[in-house]
Amino acid sequence: MNSSKKFLLLVVIAGSLTAKASTLRCENLFEIKSPFVELPSNLREVYGSEPNAHTAEAVAELNKQTLENLENYKPVQSGKRAAEITYQEANRLHQSMHNHRVVGYNATANYNRPDVSIGYCFGRATYAHLMLLKMGMQKESVLKIWAVGEMKSPSVMWDFHVATLVNTAQHGWMAIDPNFSNPTTVSEWVQKYKSTSTDQLLRFYVTPAEKFSFEIGKYDRAQLGLDMERKADWYRHYFVDLIKSVRETKIDNLSAQQFNPKNDSIKEETKLSQAVDYLKRFLGLR
Repeated sequence: MNSSKKFLLLVVIAGSLTAKASTLRCENLFEIKSPFVELPSNLREVYGSEPNAHTAEAVAELNKQTLENLENYKPVQSGKRAAEITYQEANRLHQSMHNHRVVGYNATANYNRPDVSIGYCFGRATYAHLMLLKMGMQKESVLKIWAVGEMKSPSVMWDFHVATLVNTAQHGWMAIDPNFSNPTTVSEWVQKYKSTSTDQLLRFYVTPAEKFSFEIGKYDRAQLGLDMERKADWYRHYFVDLIKSVRETKIDNLSAQQFNPKNDSIKEETKLSQAVDYLKRFLGLR
């Protein structure tokens, strides 16, 4: 082959490679991105500042928009971790929480203060979040849903509730909330707490799973009590004990890794790595 033909062949090959790379770049432009990237520090302030959240009709419209955004958000797998979990795996995690030594309802009394009762729904949501990460879920496929406003049950009044959402293969987004006997659909979760609203102005927000509590933004070491003695910790080492339990929990029967064929070669010691590693990697607590 003479030099002119060689040059022409190289030009053709280069052109085809450039076209392929350009196509990949264009495809990337259309990847579905999460609409839930804002991490508000104080949902009480967000709720109070919404100009349209003062009539039942306006609140209903705002909630409709939020829930439609959630329904339309379908996470795609972006690495080796799983984009979705089976319902059965989600249910095994859910069931494990009911009698848990830290997040189970019978254990709450061990961490309450004499001067105030702490419901710890945000603690149970934190546990579900960390366990899902340990099970192999990618962070884009785990969120939190918040109910904000006056709620009343026969025995108690409260002003917020939270649960962890996970993307499931069979039913899309589902809430892991031990107030239910099983993982529940978002619509069922919303209807339950709407029924407790005292004024029909209950707002629902969806945030990144890293949001810690109602009036607090991202997890941080001080709020988690990681660097203080139990008696000095407002939550009496609830989160210290919670993280320890995540670290010690074996996930052979819970793991989302089996749902993701790219993770077949993951070693057992990686599956059982410490929860603190997850905190550092996913939550920025370094």
